[in-house]
Amino acid sequence: MDSWLDPVKTEISLNNGFVLLTIIATKGSTPCTNGDKIVFTKNENSFGSIGGGNLEFKSLAFAKEMLGQKMNTRQLVKYPLGATLGQCCGGYVKVLFESFIEDDEDLSHNNSWIEQVSCSIKRAKILFWQQSLILIKKITQVLKSVFTQTTIFTPLLVIKNYQTL
Repeated sequence: MDSWLDPVKTEISLNNGFVLLTIIATKGSTPCTNGDKIVFTKNENSFGSIGGGNLEFKSLAFAKEMLGQKMNTRQLVKYPLGATLGQCCGGYVKVLFESFIEDDEDLSHNNSWIEQVSCSIKRAKILFWQQSLILIKKITQVLKSVFTQTTIFTPLLVIKNYQTL
């Protein structure tokens, strides 16, 4: 879910340029979903995936070109997968390219969008685990009820008693 966030933070802390590629729209059959991301660094390392194949190859080549520019830019590119890239999927994908070349003070502050996303993901993970624990407690209560009502433990009795709850 957030595999792209750590590389972004690392590149910012090292003051290295990078391009963040994000799938923002898909239509038809595609190898990716909205929100898929890649972080492509000036050292030509990539983290994440947007579906592989020629789509990813061409996208990384474009990201490399963006790293050669002297300023931060954004580009939106639409890729027809079958017609232009020769992929069997045949759908369309829109990729947002955001380059971070210049030292951007706004990215390194605690209230930057990177930090806000990081905090939101952490909160979502905590909420997920809290909800999971509540569900586990409920399941445990049901199982305890089943086992205490059953004098002889057999899978058939457990299933029979569970269905009557």
